[in-house]
Amino acid sequence: MNLKTLTTLAASAAALACTAALADGEASEYPETSVTFGGTLNDGNTEDESANLAFDFKNVKDGYEYILGANGTVTRTTTENTVTDSEGNTSTRKSKKTTAKNGELKGKVIIPVAEPFSAYFDASAFRDEIADIDYRFMVGPGVVWDVVKTDDFGFALELGIAPMWEKTDGETEYYTMLRLGERVEKKLGKGAKIWESVEYLPAIDDSDKYLVNAECGVESPLADNLSLHVTLKDKYNSLPADGNEKNDVSLIVGVRVKL
Repeated sequence: MNLKTLTTLAASAAALACTAALADGEASEYPETSVTFGGTLNDGNTEDESANLAFDFKNVKDGYEYILGANGTVTRTTTENTVTDSEGNTSTRKSKKTTAKNGELKGKVIIPVAEPFSAYFDASAFRDEIADIDYRFMVGPGVVWDVVKTDDFGFALELGIAPMWEKTDGETEYYTMLRLGERVEKKLGKGAKIWESVEYLPAIDDSDKYLVNAECGVESPLADNLSLHVTLKDKYNSLPADGNEKNDVSLIVGVRVKL
């Protein structure tokens, strides 16, 4: 299965989810669509610029939840190099290097079964040029247990299977991943909220391969449709491509606009 096929499947699944979510929508706070812009610019001892863009969509209809998201990050860092010419004279030259360039597309449908349990089906496609991940595609079903679910607090556990196709450093691998996840979300006053989530994905067919994705964040409203969005993410890969570290941590500060 090549990258073009994977991209087509992911796009088709996303389009299907959006179509179903928008069809015959009832009047409520949903559908909810937002765009988050983030970035940094440093000039001085450290010179770099970073940009992050995220799109999120959610709709709830007849108990079904439809979730679609996409995000990407690019960081360019300026470094100084000392160059010596043929006459022995030295000079300093600046050059820019891309130190982060990744993107992710994900979609999820949660189907009510019998409270407090639901079923889900999700798909995701991820690419990270700096970590030599040409693509990582996962798709699969699972079960959600809403341990606590109130208007302002939620705690859920998830268990599922996620077949995964991954191409790193030019080599393609297939794994059958077990997925164990949890998520906590707490709504605060005046539209603010905090959340955290962790998912552990060990490969059933290879005990050396596993992934851990963790996230925590806070959202604080600035205006009716504008809020400050701060997210800390940690991605761990037990078998990264040669020359890459296992852990990737990123702190993203941005402004979220509800459309």
